[in-house]
Amino acid sequence: MDLKKLETLVIGNGAGTARTVFDVERLAASAVTRITVGSITLKARQGNMPQPGTGLYYFDSNTKSSVNSLGMPNQGIDFYRQGVLSEMKKIAHGAGKTLWVSVAGFTPDEFRDLAVICADEEVDGIELNLGCPNIHDDGVSHGIFSHNIELCQEIFELIETELAYQGKEVGAKISPASNSSVYRLSKAIDRYTCITEVMATNTLPDQHLLLPDGSEALNFLPPGGSEAKHTGGGGGKWLEEDAVRSMKVARAVFHLSRIKVMSLGGISTGKDAKKRLDANADGIFCATAYLEEGPKIFSDISRDLAELYELA
Repeated sequence: MDLKKLETLVIGNGAGTARTVFDVERLAASAVTRITVGSITLKARQGNMPQPGTGLYYFDSNTKSSVNSLGMPNQGIDFYRQGVLSEMKKIAHGAGKTLWVSVAGFTPDEFRDLAVICADEEVDGIELNLGCPNIHDDGVSHGIFSHNIELCQEIFELIETELAYQGKEVGAKISPASNSSVYRLSKAIDRYTCITEVMATNTLPDQHLLLPDGSEALNFLPPGGSEAKHTGGGGGKWLEEDAVRSMKVARAVFHLSRIKVMSLGGISTGKDAKKRLDANADGIFCATAYLEEGPKIFSDISRDLAELYELA
């Protein structure tokens, strides 16, 4: 990769780190090139409720790893379509950034409906969050869509029918899985013209972490649940190995394809980003590092990348 390619590199925040107009304003003032809002669901969600004295997110500063189970709190798509997405898009475009929306359905039809609404709002891109783990409703945990190729294909078929000829950018965000599973899903994705990129990856599902004193890092009640849960999605350095592996498998499938591959998970330095770019990632995204270090993480990574490639 040469320095000229850095000028067109996609840099952004991971979904889950921006939900409000204030969040978009904060990112618009940073070095990102893309702002991702969401994930947004069809109906409003309060998310999981932390038990007293605990939280829904924990960061280990020693390992630079995180675990969270927010439960996708958001105001629902109807709230965002009433001028909010338009305002967000205006802010992003005014700062020279693109605005993407991450959507999460609980059925294929919901994914289609969310994608159509976002397309009507003329956002720059739509991310299908197929890999969100540990989501509960009425105390029941939902499965991970990207681990079920047949369900993913049903989603893609529906969206292909609605959006294939509208020229919309649509990404599929996947969850860590075995090499064979990522390969099969990537081969399936490659058959649909509606999908223009893959985001690898979402957090590691069902991670359980005890603090040094033996207490639970996470302790929460899911919506409608009566029994406390303790597992969440592992991010940061915890995710790095799986994120790199999954990204490389997807990249190998799409090496002659129109589909771009974005990398997310464990990126907090220029060296981390260079590792992904040397493996031919088309963009790099930060979630845990952004939450911990704030918007400066993007300018730090951009500066470090330029220096690393000048020395190479």
